[in-house]
Amino acid sequence: MSTKTNPPIQTGIKIAIIIVIIIVLLLVSFAMIKLIPNIFSSISNFRNTLYFFGNKEKIVLTANKKVIMSEDTFVLSWKQQRGNGEGEHIFNFPCVDLDENTHLQLTEADGDSLDVFCEEDISLGKAGESDYRKITFTGYSEAEEDQILKLNVSHISATSTSASSTVLLTIKKDATKENNNDTKDENNIEEEDKVSTSPPVIKTAPRVVTTPYLRPTDLGVVFTRSEIKSNNDGIVEFQVINYGQLASGKWRFRATIPQNGDDVVYNSPYQSSIPGGKTSIMTLRFENADTGTVEVTADYYNEISESNNNNNTATVRIK
Repeated sequence: MSTKTNPPIQTGIKIAIIIVIIIVLLLVSFAMIKLIPNIFSSISNFRNTLYFFGNKEKIVLTANKKVIMSEDTFVLSWKQQRGNGEGEHIFNFPCVDLDENTHLQLTEADGDSLDVFCEEDISLGKAGESDYRKITFTGYSEAEEDQILKLNVSHISATSTSASSTVLLTIKKDATKENNNDTKDENNIEEEDKVSTSPPVIKTAPRVVTTPYLRPTDLGVVFTRSEIKSNNDGIVEFQVINYGQLASGKWRFRATIPQNGDDVVYNSPYQSSIPGGKTSIMTLRFENADTGTVEVTADYYNEISESNNNNNTATVRIK
């Protein structure tokens, strides 16, 4: 009976396979040691990202009325659902498509009132004092069309992303103005004929309020550029600044420019209203310019009631 033994070559192959397996296991272990911290770091970053999106600033703004008549009162309420409790709350509404006399009146906690115009930031107090607040406004409009206000409350904080919320409020046009256009001469109407068929306009009862003084409109002209280019075209840029606190309303200007050997007068069309404290940038371009003096006068025809007319005119040398 004979005994079968493994040839030496087969034994060598087995040993080589075992060595390869050991090397592979060592490499895998080394890679895992290097990768585990990165895996935990990635998990941590992902968790922080979820936390950020789940805790982003959020304000919910509501109004108890969506449509009012002029001099009606409404209540604006807001709740900051998420945030760090720092910074302050700011109220404003833009001037886009609004009549210049359309504004709101804020009833303050002490009973005083504050007129609020478009593009004017009003601080509603520091954040964190209360997570739910409300303020009372009265809307005013003399426009012949409905006025749509975009009321906005923002939370401004230096250490977090700011948040805001907006609601729309419509101030209906005054129906009594349309009725007045069709009214007959009262001297020719008998007492019994004075019966109105239009629906009554219900307004709030009159009340005594304290309105802060607002500086009247004050337009001033300041030149920022004047030159004659190589093709003989003249360019003049200037700013019209409203130093007052009341909006200017529609306005126009007159310019005298040196052109074709003469001083040519240009009367502008009406320009958009300039809110209090804001600036309108104007540019004049004209051909065949001559070296000389350009003069610009804002509100040349004195159509605007201003506190100061001495700064309406300015001149600049162009060459």
